[in-house]
Amino acid sequence: MEQEPQDTTKTEGKPLGKKIGLPLIVWGTANAVAGIFFFLVPMDILKGILIQALFWGAIDAIIGLAAYLGKKETPLEKVMKSLKVNGVLDIGYMVIGVVLMAVTPVLDLPQGDITANYVIGSGIGIIIQGAFLLLADIHHIHIVKEMMQA
Repeated sequence: MEQEPQDTTKTEGKPLGKKIGLPLIVWGTANAVAGIFFFLVPMDILKGILIQALFWGAIDAIIGLAAYLGKKETPLEKVMKSLKVNGVLDIGYMVIGVVLMAVTPVLDLPQGDITANYVIGSGIGIIIQGAFLLLADIHHIHIVKEMMQA
């Protein structure tokens, strides 16, 4: 009697796309909602953090929704490669955030809509977003690794 092939795109009974997509949807939505407060806060550092939350959150939620609703089965090796590339990009985002914070004080930005504190806040916001994405990618790499070994 022939055995049915095991569905390698599911983990704990849940399709991999749902497992990867759901945290992005939750994180992205929470950040987009928090980012709306950008329009209400008077402090430039907080405005910088919140504008990053708004835009990154919207993008993360859209990417998460696409993964969650996706019907296409992707080979685990391809998913693993994508997660590793994303991890490197996440580190790059955090480095950009640190660079923004480091160089802003020496730029001597004029007072106006874009102040030094706003740019520093944006750097902090980018670091926060990159750190979450890196942690999520590492978590998903472990899930995919377990699936590949099963």
